[in-house]
Amino acid sequence: MKRPQDPADRDPRPLSSALDAVAGRLGMAPSSHLRGVFAHWTEVAGPVVSAHATPVALRDGVLLLEVTEPGWATQLRHLERQLVERLCEHLGADAVTAVRVRVAGRSHRGSGSG
Repeated sequence: MKRPQDPADRDPRPLSSALDAVAGRLGMAPSSHLRGVFAHWTEVAGPVVSAHATPVALRDGVLLLEVTEPGWATQLRHLERQLVERLCEHLGADAVTAVRVRVAGRSHRGSGSG
């Protein structure tokens, strides 16, 4: 027998809460963390780095960045601790726990590095 729907379940809710529920089930960050990463990226990374590195995804605390050239990937791996600390200052403790970097335009299949 079908249970009657609670009237509160039919009330309009902000889209962000629905997105957060779906993101949580997929292991993704809350929408507020994603907005925070994009809103503060230039401030966190600085204008030079942010011109060559773009946030792509945030999942299970790991921020995926895409860079323009392999040299920038190396540079960002060296800056990982600083980037994580700065992002957590804006987003809250443990919002970002690691940074993964990939070079734009390269095939990602079969490669163990990112």
